[in-house]
Amino acid sequence: MENPFITTDKQTLQEAFKAALYEYDREKERLSKPRFFTINQAAKRMGLAHATVKKLISNGRIEATPDNRITEKAINDYLGLKK
Repeated sequence: MENPFITTDKQTLQEAFKAALYEYDREKERLSKPRFFTINQAAKRMGLAHATVKKLISNGRIEATPDNRITEKAINDYLGLKK
């Protein structure tokens, strides 16, 4: 039976740990950035017509940016989903 243990030195272990933390931080940052959708993309995700989504934006029921981009959070809030 082979030895199930891996031996390493302190410096190599620290470098591996730092690399893992760096990757974790990058992934966390990537996931925390809001995703934006056009009205057409949002309509498809929501199963609604383009005109319906435009009305929901103009009525203030869905929040959108000045250039009519809609965040994933706004879509989920409207649909009652939690993320």
